[in-house]
Amino acid sequence: MGGGPIAGATYTLVVNSNTGSFRVLQGPAATGVRGIQLSFNPSLASGAPGLNYQEEFTCADSTCTGIAYTRQGVANASLTQAVSVSNLSPNSGSTLGGTSVTITGSGFTGATGVTFGGTPAASFTIVSASQITATAPARGVGVADVIVTTPNGVSANTAADNFTYVVPPAAVPTLSEWAMILFGSILAGGAAMYIERRRQFV
Repeated sequence: MGGGPIAGATYTLVVNSNTGSFRVLQGPAATGVRGIQLSFNPSLASGAPGLNYQEEFTCADSTCTGIAYTRQGVANASLTQAVSVSNLSPNSGSTLGGTSVTITGSGFTGATGVTFGGTPAASFTIVSASQITATAPARGVGVADVIVTTPNGVSANTAADNFTYVVPPAAVPTLSEWAMILFGSILAGGAAMYIERRRQFV
């Protein structure tokens, strides 16, 4: 049987029980929410999984760990990978902004925004569905959550998306700058000595 009340809907991955199957829901987990379970053979770990079957269910409790199957063969159901951030590289940068950050995760296709603690990134580029490069904006000292927004949802706030802003170290003069400082000091001292000598002879 194909079709049905949730055919053609878009689902977000909410339960990944093992490499052989996972469940997706039509909406947030709650009693009565509809979902589908997909089974793969070979398993997802094979690198070339094949869909073995799919069946519809309804959540029997508020967390959807309890489910009741209704029938086989849900047709035209599309899957959308949940938006998540799993790593930032680097995960810290200057309060002045400008740090280029590689954001790794999932579900980045069509991303419409990247924020650092609520402040939009100076710029960002979608490299792939699992990677974005973003330029950190200027912010005060502290930890900022990096959040990715897409048409399919917003990444959840986790420890993996923490970006730490730090005060940049004071600039150390280069060798040529040190030479100019030394040369200026010598000139200043020489001039003072000349003026003092003139006072003694006048």
